[in-house]
Amino acid sequence: MSELNYSATITNGAKEAIYFAVKNLKHKGRKKLWIPDVAWIAYSIIAAELNIEVALYGAVDEELFSKIDFGNDIVLICTPNNPTGAILDNCSLGLLEKKIRNGLAVISDEVYSFFESFKNSLLGIVDNKHNLYVVDSFSKCVGCPGLRIGILIGPNQDVKEIEKNRSITQSGINSLGVKVVTSLLAMQHHKKLFHSVSEIRVF
Repeated sequence: MSELNYSATITNGAKEAIYFAVKNLKHKGRKKLWIPDVAWIAYSIIAAELNIEVALYGAVDEELFSKIDFGNDIVLICTPNNPTGAILDNCSLGLLEKKIRNGLAVISDEVYSFFESFKNSLLGIVDNKHNLYVVDSFSKCVGCPGLRIGILIGPNQDVKEIEKNRSITQSGINSLGVKVVTSLLAMQHHKKLFHSVSEIRVF
């Protein structure tokens, strides 16, 4: 593989990872967040907190992309979807890959991907990932959501900027969570997840 330009940072749950991904993209000029019409309520709460416009979509298809401003919008996908369990098919993922290459900003919430062997992660199929953020969680796959261990994967410089902003307002993850992360990194699921990552940072 050529030079890896992606880093991962460990967050206080997936919700914080999504929050900072949206916040960073808004800071870079994105003005609207597209979310699934059936989705985790936290997406709307995060958008309201960050004062970013929300739009709903049903399917990931050309009709959706015809409505999107590639320079100003963000598309948040969730596969498998919470709460429906729906998984984006290869056709939808292929469309997303092409659109990301053309400048579309995408946040891919893959917290429940552990239950589908991670076969449909955008991280593994998109070469030019400058507009892609992937969110996952360690705690879901081992049944310990109370530990609040999330992951945000993004471009190196963006991850560094996010960590700098986090350090002003809050502390990092708990010490028990750090120990759990160290053990879970050896699991096959997370080996695949971090294949395209050059550095894993624990703030």
